[in-house]
Amino acid sequence: MKKYVRGLLVALVVMSMCLTAKTTVNAEEDVKAASGRTVPYYDYTKSGGVWNGINYYLPNGIKVTDAFFFDGSYTYYLQSDGSPMKDRLTYHPDGNHIIYFDSNGHEVFNRFQYCPSVGYTCYFDSNGYLYKDKITFVGNEVYYLNANGKMEDAGWFQFANGVDYGCANWDGTLNTGGFSYDPWGRVVFYHWNGMVARGLITDGTYNYNMDATDGHYLGQFQHVHNLTAATCTEGSMCLDCGLNVSEALGHNWNNNFYCERCGEYEYKVYFDDGYPFEVNYVSYSGRIYSTVEITNIEYQLSRNYDGTMNVKLYFDGIKTYDYKGSNNSASSYFNCKLYKGDTVVASTMIGTPLLMEGEYFEDESAYFWSLPPGDYTIKLLDR
Repeated sequence: MKKYVRGLLVALVVMSMCLTAKTTVNAEEDVKAASGRTVPYYDYTKSGGVWNGINYYLPNGIKVTDAFFFDGSYTYYLQSDGSPMKDRLTYHPDGNHIIYFDSNGHEVFNRFQYCPSVGYTCYFDSNGYLYKDKITFVGNEVYYLNANGKMEDAGWFQFANGVDYGCANWDGTLNTGGFSYDPWGRVVFYHWNGMVARGLITDGTYNYNMDATDGHYLGQFQHVHNLTAATCTEGSMCLDCGLNVSEALGHNWNNNFYCERCGEYEYKVYFDDGYPFEVNYVSYSGRIYSTVEITNIEYQLSRNYDGTMNVKLYFDGIKTYDYKGSNNSASSYFNCKLYKGDTVVASTMIGTPLLMEGEYFEDESAYFWSLPPGDYTIKLLDR
């Protein structure tokens, strides 16, 4: 096996030398490498020129060599003689990644590819780079590309971390179906990612003791749940296995819309600013007719048969200004809006009794009907 891997590495080094010839043309776009060298890249749809399937010529007639080339559908590597590299597993010129060109010279992206030079199937990502030591998912199937880039497809294997095991089918799909057998007939558990479970696992009913080295079944015992307490909004859950054992208890609302179990209020009403609120009665031309200062707001809730709520607001305050003078007795008006989040769900206008400057009013009321449970904010505005 060591001899085979060494031969593979030598072959890759020799192949990579095919991409090291000095470029002879000026590229419009460069592929910037993290290490290694910078390689020209040409896009036929942007550069124009002539592509005859064997060589690519720029509009000025120069044949492109030692460069990547995109013909609008496929990416090629044009070698030192200008012809596409074909059926070759080789290092990218950046010196870090391995790429593959199929028998048509097309660089392989986003798919599995059998590579004859190494005799096994590999996977190449969206950049065309070979996957190494990666679990990948295609549809509902799971695959593993080992440290050499080989798709595991021959039964029991060890992951590159040197600790975990898996079992691959002939088509490269991994066993992921839970309890099954290893090649020696012993019971094991295959996780969703193809790794064999090791140590203690549970299904919420039993704890299963799996060997810490290779994961074979050693024994089981009854699982005892380590439960959290159920609350109004969350059910009881086992802290060890994660199983939800019971549903949430739900709120126990009293007549004051207060949950006696958790202390939450079914409805919450907030006010936009602190006291006092100063609001004006304003003409259409912008003239202030009068001003009142709201010194207190209270609210009362009542429940409807359908579970919605009615809100009755009570306002106390004092008239502080009248444009006709302090002895003029007239009503003042202001607007009240009810918000749920950033949305206005209701609004109303409130009028005071006939007042002179310095006179107080109490319990002027406003109503909002049939509100669903939630948090609401009241804002007072000029009328």
